[in-house]
Amino acid sequence: MARILFLTHQMPSPFGGGTAVSYWTLRELARRGWQVGLVTFVEAHRAQAPPPEGLEGVEILARVPLVYRNTLSALLRSLRSPVPFTTQKYLHPAFGEAVARAVQAFRPRVLFADHTHMAPAALRAAGGFARVLRVHNAEHVLWHQTARYTRHPVKRAVLAVVARRVRRFEEATYPLFDRVLFLSDRDRQRFPDLPRVVTLPPGVDTAYFTPQPVSPHRRNLVFVGSLDWLPNVDGIRWFVRAVWPRLQARDPALHLWIVGKNPPPAVARLAGSAVTVTGFVPDIRTYVRQGGLFIVPLRIGSGLRIKILEALAQGIPVVTTRVGAAGLEHLAPAYRLADTPEEWETAVLDLLNRPDEYETLRRRGPELVARYHRWPAVVERLEQVLRPLLREPVP
Repeated sequence: MARILFLTHQMPSPFGGGTAVSYWTLRELARRGWQVGLVTFVEAHRAQAPPPEGLEGVEILARVPLVYRNTLSALLRSLRSPVPFTTQKYLHPAFGEAVARAVQAFRPRVLFADHTHMAPAALRAAGGFARVLRVHNAEHVLWHQTARYTRHPVKRAVLAVVARRVRRFEEATYPLFDRVLFLSDRDRQRFPDLPRVVTLPPGVDTAYFTPQPVSPHRRNLVFVGSLDWLPNVDGIRWFVRAVWPRLQARDPALHLWIVGKNPPPAVARLAGSAVTVTGFVPDIRTYVRQGGLFIVPLRIGSGLRIKILEALAQGIPVVTTRVGAAGLEHLAPAYRLADTPEEWETAVLDLLNRPDEYETLRRRGPELVARYHRWPAVVERLEQVLRPLLREPVP
């Protein structure tokens, strides 16, 4: 089978949203006979750590330590560059050199940029291969939404400028690829004039995320997400401020678990007698099985929420916003929507107090995820996108 070289901005991992999408794509392609190479950024303190188990069939050609701090001065400097702030930190000379060496040694037929952040490196690489870009998020949407919920007028104005610049970068960059893959139709539709585009939703490890013994009698609400990502921080802070007091007033037995790595002080301060902030945990299933309900109160978001797929696969009923559920409309029978504090209060208490409805959602989640989001089927569809590129003339 042909050689495919992946570029990722984080080391692929079976856990962690976008990193899991990369991990399972690499693993399944290798299992199906592709020769898979990888050039990736890694956190500096993990540069020497062994790769995750399961990637034995992937040739890791280079791991480039990423050392960068998001600062206001870096943001302002980025305004002078055509490459937006979100992507500039990945314009690392060592990474470009590693890609060039990998191309020469590995000789791929397909170069796969697994995130918009990897687009510049893929476009700068020289060689006789097709270029594919997978867009995990329409990044400009995240910046527009962040600006919308920012109270400080100067910060809001700067973020709006950044959002427009990101949009221009996306519109200029995406047409340069031979194929562009989106995780959701909603993001794909934001670029109606884009040629050679495909929607390919991600999968779930249904052998790991299996139905858990959840129950409405466990009055626990579970939030899971990386807490060094702004949309998660914004969402859970909003929930605790606007929704949680209403729920506690109606049901004092409720407890909220906030599970995720790297909680900033603003999230750590949410901990109290009825709120637990765990930090990193090795196995989120431990907390899911203590539910209850799984909550995803996102106000900022694009792409598709992997954590909702994982929760539904585990059979725990989900309450989320319309932003959180974007791209998952085909799974609507397995979750409930709520945007306002009043809607959240009604949705949470109705599910916990109506065992029949709770049981219906508990059954539907694993069924629908298994139907639409098993990784072998997802990667089989990806192969249908990649194979024609092997027959097309090399650009």
